[in-house]
Amino acid sequence: MKKVGIITLHGIHNYGSFIQAYGTQVAVERCGYEAEIINYRYPNSFHKLNKSLRSSLFHFINILLKDLLLGGKNYLLNKRYNDCFKEYYNLSKEYYSYEAIHNDPPQYDIYLAGSDQIWRHFFTKGDGTFFMDFVSKEKKIISFSSSFGRLSLNDFYKEKYANWLRRFQHLSVREPSGVDIVQSLTGQDAICTIDPSFMLTKEEWGEIAKVPKTKRKFIFIYGFGGEYVDNLAKQMGIFTGYDIIRTNGNFLDYFKRDIHYVLDAGPKEWLGYIQNAEFIFAGSFHGTALAINFNRPFVAVYNDKQDHNFRQENILNQVGLNGYTITIGEKNIDIYKLLDKPQHIDWIKVNKQIAIKRECAMRYLREALDN
Repeated sequence: MKKVGIITLHGIHNYGSFIQAYGTQVAVERCGYEAEIINYRYPNSFHKLNKSLRSSLFHFINILLKDLLLGGKNYLLNKRYNDCFKEYYNLSKEYYSYEAIHNDPPQYDIYLAGSDQIWRHFFTKGDGTFFMDFVSKEKKIISFSSSFGRLSLNDFYKEKYANWLRRFQHLSVREPSGVDIVQSLTGQDAICTIDPSFMLTKEEWGEIAKVPKTKRKFIFIYGFGGEYVDNLAKQMGIFTGYDIIRTNGNFLDYFKRDIHYVLDAGPKEWLGYIQNAEFIFAGSFHGTALAINFNRPFVAVYNDKQDHNFRQENILNQVGLNGYTITIGEKNIDIYKLLDKPQHIDWIKVNKQIAIKRECAMRYLREALDN
């Protein structure tokens, strides 16, 4: 059996990162190949951000207080992520730096880059590792639903990206804007495939999800949106009697009475909250994707930056749900209509679209791996 090495953003403690990495691994295995995620540490010194002293100090104190005064919340959060990585990922040996992987490249029959925002230069800083620049020229390299994370590319990176992209035998990207970027840089055609989180059905994600301990019905908030979304959720909570739950948050958030912040939710817990929520405010791409995949009533939260919204717009358009959005700052929101509209989504129709997109992605992946 041929072995495929996958490079992606898999090791950060981010729910979306986990589900896309695992979805990619599963998709490769279903094509009849052995899949292994290349355990390249991100971020490392190549991607370092210069945080202010104030920001670093706040981060340290926040973690310390969560562990010392809240019963090890941060410790448990990290443990739950790491346990998921051990249980679900097939990992190579760990590469701690850019130099480490280039000095001793892992050996596979085929190399795959994707998915998520691995080609977003704001994150990866033009790290050629995510374009497989450590792979010898005779090897096959392909991409699967990779994202540039932006509608256009910074001029500084264009020449590098063009040279790296020309080495790929098969290219698929997650958004139509990515197809345009590849075409403009290389003259090559790429195809648009759905995010790998959709490679698993709602039933399969449900087998991983951990059912929340609460017996009360709840509204779930995930992603950005801040006070604006919190206030809408509170109004909805008053109207329905539902609790409001958020994952993540800082030490002080734990003591808020009107919103319950779960500070130690790992990927399994997060999946459980989405699977069981009565309504979801989704302020992220993967929050939106999982709400759709689980067939839960939701609204996608936009801001005033098109470079952010287009990723959610793309997945909503693919399944015919592009009207289920709000924009931060939008006035005169009718809470009843906001709650009621998603209750009438034709999930049979949506699921048919997901199945079609899933099969198209699998067909591309099989052909890319086999040919």
